[in-house]
Amino acid sequence: GARILTALHLEHPLARMVVECAWKHSASVGDGSKTFILLLASCLRMIHATACKEPNVSQFYNSTGAAEASAARRL
Repeated sequence: GARILTALHLEHPLARMVVECAWKHSASVGDGSKTFILLLASCLRMIHATACKEPNVSQFYNSTGAAEASAARRL
């Protein structure tokens, strides 16, 4: 998985950051880069869906703890 991601030669800074994180995860654990990407994609889909439903979500939470508690309830 990590080798395939590296072979993509991505230009976008965010895409390169995701590949770098997957590569570091794979290097430290020895496996799981595909799982890492799938979990990240799932989290990003959930964030996107929430942002589309509640466009002013940043105004609802004035602390990281409140945002994390809300996210945990949604899982």
